[in-house]
Amino acid sequence: MASTTSRRRLLTIVACCLALAGCADDPVLDRPAQPAVTVGSGNTTESRIVAQIYAGALARSGTAVKADLSLGDRATYLRDLDATQVTLVPEISGALLDYLEPQASQRKPDDVYAALNRALPQGLSVSDYAMAEWGPELVMRHEAAQRIGSIAHLAPKCADTTVGTTAEKTGLQELSIVYGCTFGSVRIYAAEDLPDALRRGEVQAVILPPDSPALSDSGFGALSDDKYALGANYVLPLFRTGSLDDAQIRILNRVAGELTTADLRDLVEQAQRADVRSADVTRGWLDGHGF
Repeated sequence: MASTTSRRRLLTIVACCLALAGCADDPVLDRPAQPAVTVGSGNTTESRIVAQIYAGALARSGTAVKADLSLGDRATYLRDLDATQVTLVPEISGALLDYLEPQASQRKPDDVYAALNRALPQGLSVSDYAMAEWGPELVMRHEAAQRIGSIAHLAPKCADTTVGTTAEKTGLQELSIVYGCTFGSVRIYAAEDLPDALRRGEVQAVILPPDSPALSDSGFGALSDDKYALGANYVLPLFRTGSLDDAQIRILNRVAGELTTADLRDLVEQAQRADVRSADVTRGWLDGHGF
């Protein structure tokens, strides 16, 4: 009887050991749990939209994601990145380079991207930039914009042109340096009043901020800026170095390959409506692009 009991105990121990060995070889149980990725954003509508696109694309690929939106201005969310409170935030290539290196002279998109990589503080990285551009534009009435086409073609007539801009006079110096376009007269307006000034004929051109709804107005047209005097301002993710694996970076690069200026402008306009949630807007974009 004692011998039978001993054999049963031995078989039980062997069975447990085999079970444990099997568990140890299980790749699912063996895989360490990945920490959640925290996607932050600045206070602007476009920053929140892009952050939600990044968060949604990563979540749909199996990443545990948390969103921490409207963190504040650039200085604030850069501190949060440094303090490891967030993993990644949306950024704008040219604007971030200007912030980090105000004297940077690069203008073309790839040159700006390379310079930005060199200028980033230790511990921060960027991946591919999207074709979504988010920067100021020089705008005229549709007929004039169609006829003139580009800032380079406007340059010889700039001395006879009145331009409207905001108190910051964004881009005026750069237009003069790059194209020799020095406007004969400059009028200062609040950003929201610039489109009406152009409609009323008080000015012949305006420099509009990227979030102006007037950029989608069929009565207006933006002049092409082939030399990037107003900056190469492309959307891209800024993240803590080593915080994302290769698969997660590939997801962000896939977003970069899909997101266009027209997409982003449309998403921002939808999100600015009182009855539309930005999460619903970005969900539709993700669905439509197969994420």
